[in-house]
Amino acid sequence: MENLRIEKTSDSPAVNLDPDSGILEIKGRSIADDINHFYQPILTWIDSYSKKPHQKTVMKMFFSYYNTSTSKSISEILKKLDELHKKGFDVKVCWYYDEGDESSMEDGEDFKEFINLPIEVIESK
Repeated sequence: MENLRIEKTSDSPAVNLDPDSGILEIKGRSIADDINHFYQPILTWIDSYSKKPHQKTVMKMFFSYYNTSTSKSISEILKKLDELHKKGFDVKVCWYYDEGDESSMEDGEDFKEFINLPIEVIESK
């Protein structure tokens, strides 16, 4: 299975999904006009990855800003990872937020309550 890499732009985050290490990263701003179009390849990649995942998967998410449409895509990603976790695989999500950004911290805490997946909310300095 191939890595999925998407370069960061002014309105979409950098993406690096590495099946060999099990480290999946999304980092940056997510405000693209057609957010569903942007996230569809990521969701499709996770579906394929879930058929033969690394024993330990770590999803690292760090959004400097994202719009409401992105939160739906984040939820879909987390649901797919939760399914993998329920199958007995070691799956962890690291939700990073800028120091002092209480809104982003609360978003991470909200996602934590929404899903049974282990989510660590981490302040980035």
